[in-house]
Amino acid sequence: MIINGRKLFPWLVLILLLVFASSIAERSMNKMTNIAEFEQNLQEQEEVEDKSMLTFAPQEKSLDIQADFFVDYKLERDRIRSKQIELFRELINSPQASEETAEAVKELLMKLSDLITYETELENLIKANGFSDAVVIIHDNSADVVIKSESLNQEQVVQVSDLVNRITGTPLEGIRVIPRL
Repeated sequence: MIINGRKLFPWLVLILLLVFASSIAERSMNKMTNIAEFEQNLQEQEEVEDKSMLTFAPQEKSLDIQADFFVDYKLERDRIRSKQIELFRELINSPQASEETAEAVKELLMKLSDLITYETELENLIKANGFSDAVVIIHDNSADVVIKSESLNQEQVVQVSDLVNRITGTPLEGIRVIPRL
């Protein structure tokens, strides 16, 4: 579409892409970062299951449910990211996309790739420092780290915060470290 001698299609695609990517990111972050709500739902689910279970090992079942938090979170995050990457690649390879639009989308794809790399690297480094599991969620100027642990002492929180700061450049005051079994 051309208005006043200007091509609007590339800009429309870029705007739609940004709105869509923002929408996906917002939905995924709302899903992924609302840990308190997840814990509340998990606790309610455990209470219902405990009441309806006819087994003599209810603790075993609740430990399995809690251990799944880390696995489920990472799987959901990977699923959402895969969809984002697929969308970006489709836009880059679209014959209707201008060179400007393709370059802007490539830049977004690189940022997403960096984000995935940072989160994975941090999760592995945290495990290498003696924790059994972790989930890292990086935002623009902050980061949330959920560590599989009943509690964390100040030294452990500082250790994890310094690691996140060193890898991502996130300011220390923007890093939140949360213990969770």
